[in-house]
Amino acid sequence: MTQDCSPQNVDTENNQLGNFNQKQDEPQIQLNSQDSNSKKPIFKNKFKFVVMIFHTSINILQYAVCLSLLNTILVQLPTVLHWKDSEIDAFTGLVNSANTAGAAIGCISSGYLSALYGRRTLFIVGDIFCIIGSAIMLIQNTGSFVFGRFICGIGMGILVDLAVLFVIEYTYYRYRGYTGAPMVCFTPIGLIISSCIGLGVENGGDQYWRIVIAIPGMISLFHLLTYKLMCPHDSPYYIYQKYRDEEKVMQILSEYYHEDAAKDILNKIKEAIIAQTKEKAKKHLNLLDLIKHSGYRMRLFVASLCVFSVNFSGYFIITVYTNIIIMKETNDNQYATYFSLYTSLADLFSVALSVFVIERVGRKFLYQSGQLFCAIMLLIIGFLAHYGTDQPIKFLLIVFKIGFGLTISPLYPIILSELVPEVGFVVTSIVFWVLNTAIVQSFPSLIASELGFDGMFWLFGAVMSVIFILLAIYMKETKGKTQYEIYDMYTNPKKSSSQTKVSSIQELPIKQVSSTENDS
Repeated sequence: MTQDCSPQNVDTENNQLGNFNQKQDEPQIQLNSQDSNSKKPIFKNKFKFVVMIFHTSINILQYAVCLSLLNTILVQLPTVLHWKDSEIDAFTGLVNSANTAGAAIGCISSGYLSALYGRRTLFIVGDIFCIIGSAIMLIQNTGSFVFGRFICGIGMGILVDLAVLFVIEYTYYRYRGYTGAPMVCFTPIGLIISSCIGLGVENGGDQYWRIVIAIPGMISLFHLLTYKLMCPHDSPYYIYQKYRDEEKVMQILSEYYHEDAAKDILNKIKEAIIAQTKEKAKKHLNLLDLIKHSGYRMRLFVASLCVFSVNFSGYFIITVYTNIIIMKETNDNQYATYFSLYTSLADLFSVALSVFVIERVGRKFLYQSGQLFCAIMLLIIGFLAHYGTDQPIKFLLIVFKIGFGLTISPLYPIILSELVPEVGFVVTSIVFWVLNTAIVQSFPSLIASELGFDGMFWLFGAVMSVIFILLAIYMKETKGKTQYEIYDMYTNPKKSSSQTKVSSIQELPIKQVSSTENDS
């Protein structure tokens, strides 16, 4: 039965949790590490859990397809949409950046709206936007094409922004890396699908472009029709945060986990929510809370640096404009499409391989290794372009994708989901998509300017080097940490990791949200 979720009831419940150990007639659930390290089985129905992860991962597939789909038909678009020669550079950037601009709107709104209406509800809304956007793009003129890309981008932004967060909220905390990394594999799978579809451009006929741009709508239609079967419930974190309904949360978790593991996850959810609300007894943090609180402010700063590092890693310009980069050496679009496919296969191979290392190596060390690798690769590519040695660049793109896929690609969404609550995604999404839209829009024009191809890659390499230094100073290790431990590390940075360990519910700092203090 759904409980009253008024602020007064939240206060009362927090006080009850604070006195948890004093009530002998209530079952006590310990959060000590022995539960996590015991040999008791965690999963009751692993197949159902994998199916749910697969269904949610389609969100990431959709994102990758939308991001790269035009790469293989950019050469044909001026003819299809009747662009003048003087318009090609500007419109090429526009049709790509319209998608990322839409994604910015979708991501910015999804964090706040998902806290109100649920992650799963927002997923359904995102799929509907993708279907409508694909339909609008079928109209053959530049205005409708750009508008359709924008609408599709809104859906893409909603879907990708919440996908990993949704699964992480379902996952036993020591298995976050093992679930997050396979999901990221769907990014290169989406790129591979786009490249394979693009191979038919040469012989597909005048209307083949319509088949290409209809793909996002078809993916979302499948996704929409399979929610009830593959993803029947919303996030247990959201359900408890919204309704404080322990019975419902346990019912959902028990479909996937054995009882002890389900109880442990429920207590971790309580722990995280209490940590978020220990200064004010309210169900949702707002942006002002995040900015005022030093711990959350630092976490947002670190998360924003990660956002900068992903955008300036070169991954997006290489992914969106692979064919244009390779065609610096040859004007053969089919040849460039094949190499684009090879880079996506390298991406998939490396992300799949990362599953075996992601929980064996620290988050910070692995992520920063990726940063350093990307910075070096960008500087080398810029150097080769400067001296007109274009032939090795296409092979370096494959090496780049392998290095990025082993390090930054699988870790980035996991780190963000560990650092910021859902409302914090508003900030990181604004930073991400403003940067992404600007980079994707300006790339064709900038490489044709005095900055040039080599200058662009040198600029990105220099920015990555600066971000590497900043993260080395401010980023903390989060592997194997609960949400409360992460909260405490950034709130009390001088405290040792052993002092941060939480052994039971009663150790949480709940006295600060007592009803007496709230009344005052």
